[in-house]
Amino acid sequence: YKMTQQVKKKNTVVISGEGADELFWGYDRIFKWAHNLERPFKISEFDEYYCYGSHKDDEVIDFALEKVKGTSALEKIAYYFQTIHLEGLLRRVDNSTMMCSVEARVPFVDHRLVEMMAGTPFKWRIGNSFKEPLKRIFKDLITNKIITRKKIGFPVPLESIFASTSNKRGFDNWLDYNIDLLKCKR
Repeated sequence: YKMTQQVKKKNTVVISGEGADELFWGYDRIFKWAHNLERPFKISEFDEYYCYGSHKDDEVIDFALEKVKGTSALEKIAYYFQTIHLEGLLRRVDNSTMMCSVEARVPFVDHRLVEMMAGTPFKWRIGNSFKEPLKRIFKDLITNKIITRKKIGFPVPLESIFASTSNKRGFDNWLDYNIDLLKCKR
């Protein structure tokens, strides 16, 4: 929201990269884990890779994956990221931009691109690094320094924003903050 307030000073439309990690398996450590898993899929193991706080989301993830078609861990994780996880991200970008009267466009969730990527082999999609197909496509248009840089995400300093005197981690304080906020709205 704060970033969009700054964007609004010069632009009313922005392009967002939301969906690229979900479609091109940019969470490579999670997708590699799922691909190499030789035993039955366990929600608790996935949660170890997925959860950012000490709060475990096993019940939520289990509920979300309950009706997932597919048998392999990779199919389940891909479905989870492209539907459940992505829905939250799109809601977040939509809320934060529309609050500032900015339109965010999300080209990586265009149905034609999603359909094209469906069923592509693991090695082609993930290769040696995250988002390998995008790197191949743009290798002659973007400098190698950008193509080969380490994945950094979009860091938010939750530890300092939600610091408290409790022994809880920043994300846990953020969760408590939101729960308290919801209680006030009842």
